[in-house]
Amino acid sequence: MNDRLDGGGQEQGIEFHSGPGRTSAAPVAGTRLSMRISIPPSGARRSCTSSMKLRMRKMPRPLDFSRFSGSSGLARVCGSKPSPWSRTRIDISGTSDRVAVSNSMKTCFSASFRLPCLMALMTDSRMATLTQCRESSSSPMPRARWSLTTCTKSSISKALLNSSRMTCRPFAVMVPSSRTQYHLFIRVKTSGQSIDKQGRVRSDDMPPLATALITPARRVSGRLRVPGDKSIAHRYALLAALAEGRSTVTGFAPGADCRSTLACLRGLGVEVVEGPAGTVTFLGRGSGQLRSPVSSLNAGNSGTTMRLLAGVLAGHPFSSTLVGDASLSSRPMRRVIAPLERMGARIDAKDGRPPLTIHGARLRGAAHRPETPSAQVKSAVLLAGLHAEGTTSVAEPAATRDHTERALTAFGGQVGVDGLTVSVTGGQRLHGCTLSVPGDFSSAAFWLVAAAALPGSRIVVEDVGLNPTRTALLDVLRRFGARVQAEITTTEAGEPRGIVSLEGDRMGTLEIAPEEVPGLIDELPAIAALAAHGGQVTVRGAGELRVKESDRIATLVGGFRSLGIDADEREDGFIVRGAPTAAARPAGGTADARGDHRMAMAFAIAALAADGPSLIDGADVVGISYPGFFEALDRLVAPLDGLGAP
Repeated sequence: MNDRLDGGGQEQGIEFHSGPGRTSAAPVAGTRLSMRISIPPSGARRSCTSSMKLRMRKMPRPLDFSRFSGSSGLARVCGSKPSPWSRTRIDISGTSDRVAVSNSMKTCFSASFRLPCLMALMTDSRMATLTQCRESSSSPMPRARWSLTTCTKSSISKALLNSSRMTCRPFAVMVPSSRTQYHLFIRVKTSGQSIDKQGRVRSDDMPPLATALITPARRVSGRLRVPGDKSIAHRYALLAALAEGRSTVTGFAPGADCRSTLACLRGLGVEVVEGPAGTVTFLGRGSGQLRSPVSSLNAGNSGTTMRLLAGVLAGHPFSSTLVGDASLSSRPMRRVIAPLERMGARIDAKDGRPPLTIHGARLRGAAHRPETPSAQVKSAVLLAGLHAEGTTSVAEPAATRDHTERALTAFGGQVGVDGLTVSVTGGQRLHGCTLSVPGDFSSAAFWLVAAAALPGSRIVVEDVGLNPTRTALLDVLRRFGARVQAEITTTEAGEPRGIVSLEGDRMGTLEIAPEEVPGLIDELPAIAALAAHGGQVTVRGAGELRVKESDRIATLVGGFRSLGIDADEREDGFIVRGAPTAAARPAGGTADARGDHRMAMAFAIAALAADGPSLIDGADVVGISYPGFFEALDRLVAPLDGLGAP
């Protein structure tokens, strides 16, 4: 039970046995399992040893996992006393120091057919975060061999796992009656890693990766709440920073995008305190009083952070640089640069893309008429207008979400609205306040679509935002044949919120016209998943999708085809055609989210319609907006007969 795995960047395995050569019946409930892993990372000066003790509530039926190539090590099953909890101890051994860390999260083994071996492997977040459950084959076929992958540096993955825990769920295994071998495979990338004095594994070359396994479903049902609205949370945070006094925001969006906004505000001298249950407190600095940052401000993957913050910084008397990840660095920013420069700011950007170096100045109010409707551009201009002389206005070609206008009013600002024209006067003083963020309607959209696409489904989403500039999807789903009810229960800070219930009924054919696109821009990936379950969805006039976190038109069509779904790409949209009958369900496959959170969720919903299990590569990217998405999916889905629990 003390075997050593050689590093060198190779895939390694640990096998769990009931004992050398034993072939008796499965151990009884309460059996204790212990394992010890020792991995010397390639190029590291110290080795890393993990000791783990698990106590199982209930042992699974005997399982036979195929031997993993290159696996070594042995862990024996022994002991008796049952306990519903387990402890994980991580020991980091070195030449001059020793660190021991304890962790007491729950784990158990389950004996259902659907989850023949539900296994939670827990690792202290200072060491590594287990992020991947991947079939060790390129094709998504039922087989007995599986692997788990560790990732040592990924805040997105940590948010996805939401307690540094991952479950391994093989959907088909051999269950012979004469053997009691339990194999856990861990794939560890050790190249380029080192261990610091605090016992943290560091790696600069390991991207966050996770693969989600999606099994087909016959329906979805249940009640749930979705995370706080990402769009609203961004705006509340920025206005709280510009306000005078203290602001408290509850229900703050937990995703990586909004955390990027908080990090940028800290870099600008704003005191930000994060409390429990999504409570964030801001000590505002007042209009025009942000502090010059000592380093670049990293917006991560968040286009909203970069564009809105550009508007804020344009009126501050210092220079600052906004940077982002590879995805954000490829996105065009000319639409926000041009109006800010018209107001007097100077912005350096190569080819109109990040990084943006903003040289703030005394701004002049101006009237803007953007050619393309964009709530982000409108908001950036209005935020700049707060620091400008005179009046700043934006005349939109089509209505977009109005969270900025409502939030400004909540903080004591004055906003003029005349049809599609919105205006603010410079020199206004904002005041701190207490606000609550409603659930994100764009996150709820995926559950509403799943229920609409699967007859017999019923979903109730509670405390979700029902801003009329965001809820066009409800009418779309009614056109598709779903029975939808929405009830506003309260309005806070001008934002209506309430309950949405939906029952799936019949399939239909949908055509999204260009004039509908601005009000559905974030829901279009979810709408596309409707047709995966039958019917047809055609979207036109949505060229804006090509400059999102990914080229969403190309990514969506390519991913759907990989899942066996008929889809065609158009210059400004797409067509998705579902199977004409249940007998012609798509085969399933492997779809790549390509770093786009909405693509990962759309593929997961579409994969529920497949004939067999599917894999979503890069699934951890859902942590950008909805860290608990896959946990909610597992709770709401009723699997197809033969693939689920008895």
